[in-house]
Amino acid sequence: MPDRISRRMWLGRSLAVAAAGWPTVITQSDSESDILNAVDQRRRAAGLGPFQQFESPLYIGTGDAPRSFQETALRLCEDLAEDWLGHFGRRGLPAARPMRRLVVVILADPKRLAAFLSLEPDPELRGLYDLEADWLAICDNRGDGSPRAERANSIALHHEATHQLCFHCGLLEPRADVPLAISEGLAVYGEVRRPGGRTPVGALNAERLAVLNTAARSGQTLIPMRRLVVEDRLFADPETRQLAYAQAWLLIHWLMQQRPRQARLATYLDTLRHRQDASQRLEDLTAHLGDAELLDADLKRYANRLLRR
Repeated sequence: MPDRISRRMWLGRSLAVAAAGWPTVITQSDSESDILNAVDQRRRAAGLGPFQQFESPLYIGTGDAPRSFQETALRLCEDLAEDWLGHFGRRGLPAARPMRRLVVVILADPKRLAAFLSLEPDPELRGLYDLEADWLAICDNRGDGSPRAERANSIALHHEATHQLCFHCGLLEPRADVPLAISEGLAVYGEVRRPGGRTPVGALNAERLAVLNTAARSGQTLIPMRRLVVEDRLFADPETRQLAYAQAWLLIHWLMQQRPRQARLATYLDTLRHRQDASQRLEDLTAHLGDAELLDADLKRYANRLLRR
């Protein structure tokens, strides 16, 4: 399943990248041309060939993947944006249309993706939204021969595109301290769409629900919310990663089921946009979403109800 390099992990790697002569980090206030220029610098530094560029109303795609793959990726991004903004807007959460087009780097295979990101090839790395540089990078995984490759492409694209939308539509503030339990919870909430259809935003995430089912059958206890919202490392640790992502999805899905919870989530997200460090994460959770232990009990009951369907 797709994972995202956390903001802190990416900042640490960015220091090494800068020392090696890579382009400097830009910010979300930069123009489309600034971002595309930075992408081109990274392309040349990675030793990749020329990129093609494709445009749609809300996105600019650039990369070396075949034309058909790039055009399909942009169409899926457009469909997601339309449905996502409508879904959250109707529920009283921030859903402003991005003020400029969003950049998507679309590469032909995982090897080129790793080169572009200056990472070692990793079969689990299928896409990445770089919060600082403000571009989304994905690749075509179908060359690995896996029967699930098409689904992997879809999950990676929609997961990372959701990250990008959240930081552009007003749900999340790019410069604020946002717990991974929230940013990843929103991303997995949006990743469920199928490659060829308009799966409704907020549909059950069968892959993440299966992780919760496995945990329940094995007697594994859920990660307490007081840890999940504070300890971002749970999303990187191989021992806890999949359960952390599944619980983050469960939290957002539960909050989005009723109007009063949606309102509490909106107020909580508004508080987060003013936070510059992690010192008040637990206090903010308690103030807006409720006592952590009571929230644990609510989420356990909700998970059990979903698993009985």
